[in-house]
Amino acid sequence: MHAERVQIVEGYYAVNEMRVKLVDVETPNLPPRDCQDALAWKVEEKQSDVNLALHAYHDAITQAVDQVVIVTNDTDLAPALKMIRTYTSARIGLVIPTRNHQRHPNTELAELAHWVRNHVTAHELAACQLPRVIPGRKPTVKPDSWYAHPDLLAQILELAIPIRGSRAAVFKWMQTPNLHLEGERPIELVDTTEGAHRVLDYIRGFIAEQSIVATADTFPHKTNQIL
Repeated sequence: MHAERVQIVEGYYAVNEMRVKLVDVETPNLPPRDCQDALAWKVEEKQSDVNLALHAYHDAITQAVDQVVIVTNDTDLAPALKMIRTYTSARIGLVIPTRNHQRHPNTELAELAHWVRNHVTAHELAACQLPRVIPGRKPTVKPDSWYAHPDLLAQILELAIPIRGSRAAVFKWMQTPNLHLEGERPIELVDTTEGAHRVLDYIRGFIAEQSIVATADTFPHKTNQIL
């Protein structure tokens, strides 16, 4: 939809062995120098902050944008925001990446911004998620744990996979509006506890009504709507 307006700028992760200090369980206030150490893997994101800072400043200084909105509470970006504020006319918006309204914006960042928002709603996060499957040579699939209620999704899959035959077929059904669920899509209903239970009750009711564990061929032809 916005292919010509959206550019993905990638960084990368570096994985290195390093020695780290272990917190003493019995004396958690023990200074790091007095704690035991262990060899561990350190996964570190590289270039992301630099890329973000440079592109934000470039877009502002070239007047490609009239507003820069940064979702962060990391003071590493303060120099970039200061330069944007000093040398360009672009407005700066700061959004703090939290949902609980309890994380206060960093003072330095907030003073550089024209406006600040201290939270992101669950609905906004859900709307910004990538599709369940990102195609490619090796497709990337959204983990079940990323759904709002993975425990209820697991119950739905447990009931539906033997009937439909595969996870892919179940998710295809879940992405389709269902007349028996008032035209709503099951994949959207599972975002709430109430909605997920509606989907579960529907599948259980169908199974009880048929009195059989249906096959992938039998099940959909019974209703033309379920799985």
